[in-house]
Amino acid sequence: QYLVVRHTDTKHPHLHILYNRVRYDTTLVSDRNERLRNMRICRELKQEYGLTFSRGKEQVSTERLHGPEQLRHRIYDHLRELLPDSTSWTALAEELAKRQVATIFVHRGGDTAKEIQGVTFTLEGHTFKASQVDRKFSYGRLTQRIEQNHFRQMMIERVRNYADEQRPQVTSILQKLEEEKQRQQQLESPRWNLSIAGKPLTKEQIEMLREGEPIFVRGQQMEGYVVMDDRLQMAWVYRDDPRDWVEYGKYTMRRMDRDRIEAGYVVRALVKWWGGTTARPYLWKENASDTTYRESWDDPREPRPSQTERQQDRPRRFITPKKKSRGPSR
Repeated sequence: QYLVVRHTDTKHPHLHILYNRVRYDTTLVSDRNERLRNMRICRELKQEYGLTFSRGKEQVSTERLHGPEQLRHRIYDHLRELLPDSTSWTALAEELAKRQVATIFVHRGGDTAKEIQGVTFTLEGHTFKASQVDRKFSYGRLTQRIEQNHFRQMMIERVRNYADEQRPQVTSILQKLEEEKQRQQQLESPRWNLSIAGKPLTKEQIEMLREGEPIFVRGQQMEGYVVMDDRLQMAWVYRDDPRDWVEYGKYTMRRMDRDRIEAGYVVRALVKWWGGTTARPYLWKENASDTTYRESWDDPREPRPSQTERQQDRPRRFITPKKKSRGPSR
């Protein structure tokens, strides 16, 4: 038993679906993991029938968000605005502070004498890890982008100090540096022009592939589940759902993750963990003949700044001590 109601009284026409959880034999339909199951079914329905997909955070109507979700999106907007011109963590923290966003660095073991292993942003009393704002804004990726900006700005300043007689060469170099900046921004933006079996993929489908999730594709040339590496360079096609669990060594993981690792790719795999939970470590094979996987909680393909460089760029005056917890707020 279900009821479908169509609403046209807002700017965005939409549907509401109400359904009865009580079967005819009076037994109750389980609501365990209801949210996750609904999300999966909605994705599969949208893919199968070509319905409209979300266009990412840039298209979100922030005025319709509430509470922590609206604050998280405001931090996302500030980072998108400030990051292209930030050449140090200090400069970025200063600009965020002008927008009432506090930057707090997380040190290993909570000891400020040890290396920084993460960063959080606090706005109006709500704190978010950098990766919670967006995966591309993790501490490692932010640091890498800031270092690239710093090097580019240093080169620009050197070029601008050249003598007047070398001005034509300076103009050419400045132009190349600006082109490099634009190219870097294009590399960081998602690729939206992918197609499979002649059928263009939507932005949400591409984001799912990048996040390590399969998509179901039905066309004239093929029908099945498609999986790609996170850099969207290689695709695998399965007739059946590839998310079934398989065992390899000490890991119990999805079949699609094992296949990508065996093909020589670094994979942020979904594995069964202690206590019946799951985890997402990076797994890969150092050599094709290896029978065990390497494991890391950070992307091994991304360079990590040295401890000396991180200490030199540590904006201590923006680090505020955390208040001792008195239990959950009510």
